[in-house]
Amino acid sequence: MAQRKLLFDCRNIPQDKIDFVAETFQQLCSKEKIILLMKGDVGAGKTTFLAAWSKKLNLPQVQSPTYAFHHQYTSPQNVQLDHFDLYRIKDESDLDSIGFWDLLDSAGLQVVIEWFEKIENINWNTVVKGRRVYEIEIKSTDESSSEFSNGRDYFLFSIE
Repeated sequence: MAQRKLLFDCRNIPQDKIDFVAETFQQLCSKEKIILLMKGDVGAGKTTFLAAWSKKLNLPQVQSPTYAFHHQYTSPQNVQLDHFDLYRIKDESDLDSIGFWDLLDSAGLQVVIEWFEKIENINWNTVVKGRRVYEIEIKSTDESSSEFSNGRDYFLFSIE
């Protein structure tokens, strides 16, 4: 399955706009097995977006798993989200030693991986068979707008 890239800025968007982007994303992937690759500087808003999206999934409040590496959340409707943070991972051999691939194989419908770009030379589209791969990059654009792209379609969210 082809990877789709999304781009927007959480720092300069009011919460209702972030919620709208999360709802839009949820509609894109509500019934399919996905891997969401999240990219952005520390404090860029990855967890802010994830918290908004998890509300759409009726999940408990998410936390950044930096110190735990992996968090698993389950909704009352039995929707499961597996959240990985690779910030402290140095290379692919670290993934092997902590059992990442086994955890990924047994993961639920929705998987989020933060700091995926730290592990070079992994083609996520080939290692996660049977899942659509989305990449979200959260970065600062300017104070009045953000860009959100889905494949070749671009959306501009203006801040009123």
